[in-house]
Amino acid sequence: MKLFTSLFVVLAAIGSVMALPTSDLVARNVTATLDYPGTCNNENLSQQDMFKAANNLYPGVECIVIVDSAHFAQVGNVHVSGRKWGNGNVDRVDCGLVAGAVNSIAVQCGNRGGSTGATRGDNTIVVHVASHWV
Repeated sequence: MKLFTSLFVVLAAIGSVMALPTSDLVARNVTATLDYPGTCNNENLSQQDMFKAANNLYPGVECIVIVDSAHFAQVGNVHVSGRKWGNGNVDRVDCGLVAGAVNSIAVQCGNRGGSTGATRGDNTIVVHVASHWV
């Protein structure tokens, strides 16, 4: 009986130690769910124009959303817009981050366009690539 009790105590201790990182993982997963999820549209845009629009957005320059939305770039039928997301107190991001989001949308969604957060977190500017201003 002492053998089973000892074995149970050892296994319980190991289980407790193994479970500790799980709370960190759960916390990280909850944080990740606050990020704006990347979404693809169903449009037929020029992927080449998406990359050109991204090249027109320069790092070190602020992309600012004054009211609810802003127009960042347009090449051909590709429109790059931004909208506040989260609690709405982020109203500017580096245009280099917007360009990165546009490139990510072009790679992930192809010619369909889409949207994604310019930065990680629950409070960001959402970048939209579409055939119209958002």
